[in-house]
Amino acid sequence: GVELAYWDITPLVRGEVVEHYRQSSEYVREFVDERALEEAVATSRDAVFVLLLPKIWKFRRIFRLLTRYRCKTVAFKWGALPAFSAASRASLLRVFGSPRVLLTKVRNRLHTLLLSSHWYLPQYDLLFAAGRVMLGKSDDARKTVPVALFDYDQFTQAEPGERLVEEKYAVFLDNYMPFHSDHALVGMPPLDPEVYYEKLHRFFSAVERRHGLRVVIAAHPRSRYCKDEFRGREIISGKTVELTRDADLLLFHASTSVSYAVLGRKPVWAIYTDEMERLYRHNYMQLVRAMADYLGLPLLNVSQLLAADLPPIGAPDEARYAGYVRDFLATDGIVGGQSKEIVRREITALAG
Repeated sequence: GVELAYWDITPLVRGEVVEHYRQSSEYVREFVDERALEEAVATSRDAVFVLLLPKIWKFRRIFRLLTRYRCKTVAFKWGALPAFSAASRASLLRVFGSPRVLLTKVRNRLHTLLLSSHWYLPQYDLLFAAGRVMLGKSDDARKTVPVALFDYDQFTQAEPGERLVEEKYAVFLDNYMPFHSDHALVGMPPLDPEVYYEKLHRFFSAVERRHGLRVVIAAHPRSRYCKDEFRGREIISGKTVELTRDADLLLFHASTSVSYAVLGRKPVWAIYTDEMERLYRHNYMQLVRAMADYLGLPLLNVSQLLAADLPPIGAPDEARYAGYVRDFLATDGIVGGQSKEIVRREITALAG
């Protein structure tokens, strides 16, 4: 009973973005002109705006526009991942060894202080936070409501069903690494698709020989594969929960989708390639290492491994997995399936 629209302002905040095999829906409205967006906001003051933008300097004009028209705003703080240390030796050398990087850090810090000032941007009217980490960072709202990450609800509410893969198998949690448009937003240059998928193919073949497992692909929601990128291996979309439930091993880089493996108490290996290490050493690879360290996972460079070098498939660290659930997935007191009703109830009350 709620009228819903999805306002796509990507062209305004990021410029032209190439999405491979892009799709849309009738409820999506795209804005390419800031004046058109302002007119839409001005005529929708009674709406509740659920924001998928972080409060960073680049997006300040959008937040200022909503502030000008006194719009009701809602945000979600969830999907946090283990943090890497910003004070690592490599990071410090990079900051203090480059005046440009140092000035960027100082500028970003000043911007953060300004954006957190409520005289410049008011607090959200409503904030949903999942997990202990995000609840500890939820001081930017008039009202904060604990929920669980949607991954938690999906896994705990999934109905038992038949196996999707008959034999023993491992699942690769796909990131759509060479083609994901969000990577450019954080300054990650694209990987060479041919090199990336060839390295994965060789590694998957080694896993299949060494451990007798068939490797299947849990496709990223944005992915549109059409060139046999995974060399004939089965690619399954929209079934990550079901695939994880019956898998003997999970393989991933760094992603919130590992939550399914954590909830299912499954063994996980964190993997990367030489090219990822070379291009993403100071950003994404630090996250890969932080997640492996937090969960106590093997961290494997698949560009340099042979089948004989693969580790055994060991049992997961139960204490680390339980800590991950508390910190990032499920707020204490929130049971599976409850969050959707909490969100509906609170937004309805805010709309008044």
